[in-house]
Amino acid sequence: MNNEEKKKRKHGRLVEQIADDTKRIADGTKQNKKRQKLKTNLHG
Repeated sequence: MNNEEKKKRKHGRLVEQIADDTKRIADGTKQNKKRQKLKTNLHG
């Protein structure tokens, strides 16, 4: 395996990780919004 292939492989993994992170963050914000709605309903 030459250096170019190594770089590509590393880069591919990074991209996947970033995609996973953004997805997780998106899911987190969705859940937070749901929670905030629940809180406001409870306090209302």
